[in-house]
Parts: sequence; C-alpha cells; structure tokens
Amino acid sequence: MTSKEIRNEIITNRAEIRMLQRTNQGIDARRYLIARNHELMQELDRRERKSK
Repeated sequence: MTSKEIRNEIITNRAEIRMLQRTNQGIDARRYLIARNHELMQELDRRERKSK
C-alpha cells in the first residue's frame, strides 16, 4: 500500500465515521474505523521518519 493509498483510506474512514455518528449507529464499526485510522497514521509516521 502506498502512502497516497493510506492517506486516501484515512480520509474515507473519517467520512464513514462522521456518517455513523450522525445516524448514531454502528458503534462497533466506528470503533474499528477509529482503530484502523490510528494504525494507518502510525504507518505513515514510520514511513516519513524512514525517508528523512
């Protein structure tokens, strides 16, 4: 997965999280997406540190 793909998934997940919050549904799905975004952001951080 490229850095660009990771960023795109983070953006998509954020949109889904907002949608789930509006409907007040899918608490488990929301938790999963938040955790997934956390993992993706950590991966981006690792890549950025490596490239320096």
